[in-house]
Amino acid sequence: EKWEVPILVNFDNNCIQRSANKCIMDPFLESTSASGPEKLFVDFLESKTNEIDWWFKNGIGVGKYFAVPYNENEEDEVFYVDWIVHYTNGKIGLFDTKAGITAQTAKAKAEGLAKYIKEQNSNGKNLFGGIVVYKEGSWRYNDHTKYEFNPNDLSAWKFL
Repeated sequence: EKWEVPILVNFDNNCIQRSANKCIMDPFLESTSASGPEKLFVDFLESKTNEIDWWFKNGIGVGKYFAVPYNENEEDEVFYVDWIVHYTNGKIGLFDTKAGITAQTAKAKAEGLAKYIKEQNSNGKNLFGGIVVYKEGSWRYNDHTKYEFNPNDLSAWKFL
């Protein structure tokens, strides 16, 4: 199904307005429960002024947000990726920030996202992305169809 960035996103009182020039939503309201990696990722996206047209912090659980299918324990599920990023070269990045245990337990979602990207690209899309982690001052993403996370060895992960 064709998806578009929502025109309006509702927020409760548990958010703060944050400066963000590349965020497609103006103003950018960040949840007070945003994780450390999510906050760092906003900084990273905002630093890429010549590479990024816009970015969107995706929501969850409502039909207006972007989700990809995946299968876990033989059950079909949907995965709401954290970030949709439109690059100046026309590529669209689909990323989900993880750290620690959430990176270790992301196998089914990561593989579902990799499968979705591969299928969409075979139909003419220009997507890339995956699970992203912050390590030693840089962001790395895993786009493999077989996901593995070893915090001591990210040599198979790509630098973003």
